[in-house]
Amino acid sequence: MAQLYLNGQDINTVFDRGDKENDITFSLGWTLAQSDVFLEYFLKDIFLKQNTGKATSVHLQKHGKDKGGFTDIEIETEKAHVIVEAKRGWNLPEIPQLKKYAPRFRKKRINAIVVMSQCEPTQALSKLRKRVNSIPVQYRSWKQVTTIATQSVRKGNHREKRLLREFVAYMEGLMDMQNVNKSNMVYVIPLGNEWQPWAGKYWWEYVTENKLFFQPTSKKWVKESPNYLGFRLDGKIKSIHHIESSEDVDDLYGHIPGVLHSQNWMHKPHRLWWLGKPIIPDHDVKSTGLQSGSLLAALDLLLTCKTVLEACKKTKLRLKE
Repeated sequence: MAQLYLNGQDINTVFDRGDKENDITFSLGWTLAQSDVFLEYFLKDIFLKQNTGKATSVHLQKHGKDKGGFTDIEIETEKAHVIVEAKRGWNLPEIPQLKKYAPRFRKKRINAIVVMSQCEPTQALSKLRKRVNSIPVQYRSWKQVTTIATQSVRKGNHREKRLLREFVAYMEGLMDMQNVNKSNMVYVIPLGNEWQPWAGKYWWEYVTENKLFFQPTSKKWVKESPNYLGFRLDGKIKSIHHIESSEDVDDLYGHIPGVLHSQNWMHKPHRLWWLGKPIIPDHDVKSTGLQSGSLLAALDLLLTCKTVLEACKKTKLRLKE
């Protein structure tokens, strides 16, 4: 059985039941280290028919000293080395972060960086590179990892079966909670109404007429696609829209309607959201007292509260509960 380490210290009795990012990775690392059959199935899923040899260690938050800071999970075998970069929810790591891990790998070994999140594989693979500094990059969703654990139950001994069933129940409950939270969430965005010479109309007019909103992908909040976008203008919520589809493009020009002429700012990566019919609150939901930037609120609270700030505070309390 592989030995588990956390910050270089042996871990012998832990199965974390929290829902923070570290809680999830610690639970996965613990289960991989405690179940030889799960670790075997996991490595086979990553490396297919390649012989990885006997597992020797699983590290949590291993520090690389001058080689890229802390990793979430590192698995080492006689012939293979895997670094797992795990994210809670639908976020994905940036490429510069993955590049930091490349110097840890040694030549003449089977190497891989495995990214994990709640994202569906097709969505994640469209955004991740296949290699980072010659190191293969693979993706596994939390759902896929849970399926591997479920399959491992059949081959495990009595102790492993119990552990794997607990892990599967933990992951399924976590994914259910995240799905419920995401489905009801609205990103509330301050939307200006400046004249847009490239479109020949005002920004609010352009968004509502085309049912399209876009932002540079450098904006931090766009990493995780919400289900709804809400726009605040003139001190109140103007409308809320379900996101029908989204798209990431390297060059915005050629992907948006109504462009009179190209602009330099268009030739950068952007994310586009195609919007559904507007949902208009039946009363004024004031946006007074808010700082600039996007905010997160539950849809039902945003439609019933008197202010955006009140809806945001109640949403935070609900998520904590």
